[in-house]
Amino acid sequence: MKADKIKIQNLEVFANHGVFPEENVLGQKFVVSAVLYTDTRKAGKTEELTASIHYGEVSAFIDRYLKEHTFQLLEKVAESLAEELLLQTKGLQKIRLEIKKPWAPVGLPLETVSVEIEREWHTAYIALGSNIGDSEAYLKEAIDKLDHLPTSRVEKVSSFLVTAPYGVTDQPDFLNGCLKLQTLLYPEELLRELNRIEQEAGRERIIHWGPRTLDLDIIFYDDLICEEDDLCIPHIEMHKRSFVLKPLEEIAPYKRHPVTGKTVRENFQEKEWQPIGTTVPNLAGEYFLVTGSGKYFRNVILKPEDSICMIELDEKGENYRIVWGLVNGGRPTSELPSHLMNLEVKKLQDERYRVVYHAHTTNIIALTFVLPLEDRVFTRELWEMATECPVVFPAGVGVVPWMVPGGR
Repeated sequence: MKADKIKIQNLEVFANHGVFPEENVLGQKFVVSAVLYTDTRKAGKTEELTASIHYGEVSAFIDRYLKEHTFQLLEKVAESLAEELLLQTKGLQKIRLEIKKPWAPVGLPLETVSVEIEREWHTAYIALGSNIGDSEAYLKEAIDKLDHLPTSRVEKVSSFLVTAPYGVTDQPDFLNGCLKLQTLLYPEELLRELNRIEQEAGRERIIHWGPRTLDLDIIFYDDLICEEDDLCIPHIEMHKRSFVLKPLEEIAPYKRHPVTGKTVRENFQEKEWQPIGTTVPNLAGEYFLVTGSGKYFRNVILKPEDSICMIELDEKGENYRIVWGLVNGGRPTSELPSHLMNLEVKKLQDERYRVVYHAHTTNIIALTFVLPLEDRVFTRELWEMATECPVVFPAGVGVVPWMVPGGR
């Protein structure tokens, strides 16, 4: 929902800001306008002043702050004032601030010069990891340092979990976690702070994916999509890493990835292995294209990523995980266990078997009474009316020869 606005327009303040020494001594008039973004709903319903932002107090703060400080640049005046208002004003989500300098000493006739900026609180999710020394102490110290940054505050912290190393596996297990951070820092500024905290913990970047005392990564920053040489947001490999998704799902299950649109919970569940409901050891490690439960095959051509999925079986043939598809949630067909059991037996007989055809035979028998007994007519009708009925061949969709169910 969009925030409400409280406006303060053309507040006049006599202060001592400017590049020239005379401006710092003699002073001059500044005109300040501010738009305060907040939620006025409760105040509007209850008439409780404390439920909103007191614009009189904000005006007094602006007047006092500009008089008590001296800056050379108008940009610095605006930046410092906006930051202090966001830090000191409860319920202030965002501010648009314009500071005019009508007596600017430029030696030319003008009405005014001004600087206008917008600043706001941002929500960042940070992944934490360590596998050298006292890992828990390193993570807790990093959390404390982030919470004590002047322009940031930690809102949520996940529990810590022990995970196997990723990438380079010949190293100790990691302790991982995630936190939610409210910050006024821009992404590049936040990254510098994270790198500083890592260095203070003795982080050495010697081996890529190697052991480390502390690892801090920006996973999300609002809904920003950033692809710079030294910074990629959302984190480019977050969806592949259970040690990121699991603690992140604990504190932000419904946060959506700005590129894929999937929630953290959906990414986590897809990454996790799910029991098949049977064991098919002869299909272990293989991949299968599968219809979604309750999905209509006629929608595959329109929204394949929502209607079907690619699954991977584990090394024992006991579990599966979705590696692609069903982007709006869902699971593979409820007949998956019987399909895989069927295919396993057929492949033992002939390696060429690649497709399991599931048909609702009662429907087909009924159709024999109302449709011409022709291959193409039956195939088209099955395609249009029923889920999971068409046969998909490696080279494309073909015509299924008509036969009496249970016959040849």
